[in-house]
Amino acid sequence: MGVSVVIATYNRLLPLAELLESLSKQTYKPTQVIIVNDGGPSVQAAVDAYPELSIELIELRENVGHVEARNLGVRAATEDFIMLCDDDDLLLPCHIERMIANMNDADFVYSDVEIFHYRIENGVRIPTDRFLFAYEFDLQAMRAFSTYVPCVSKIFVGDIQE
Repeated sequence: MGVSVVIATYNRLLPLAELLESLSKQTYKPTQVIIVNDGGPSVQAAVDAYPELSIELIELRENVGHVEARNLGVRAATEDFIMLCDDDDLLLPCHIERMIANMNDADFVYSDVEIFHYRIENGVRIPTDRFLFAYEFDLQAMRAFSTYVPCVSKIFVGDIQE
């Protein structure tokens, strides 16, 4: 089963490169990586640094905002599963593998996340504090509020009725 990773980015080349590094180290490799550059400076250098990833770069002339940029990336996705990532996400090497393993009978899976704040030292992110961000599973609450972090969700795209 293939996985399309969708990344909206704007003005964050170094964090984007770190995300691509973490994608390149996945035990279950993404089949397609779609980067939507939302009107920011070129990210071609990050794309060029990861020839082992099948990256499709969508360059927008002007900033349309994170949600529309992400939606454009989702529309370009061609694989069975879509994984949404923010351009500053870092993933453990087993992240995609674990998420796919939990897709047996589900149309949607998500994980808890660790959120950290950082400072930049010599171009490297140094964590200053961190905390676990997790909600109890509650379908009613999920329908009313955003009780999960979209960038760690996987959505099955086959046979979904709109």
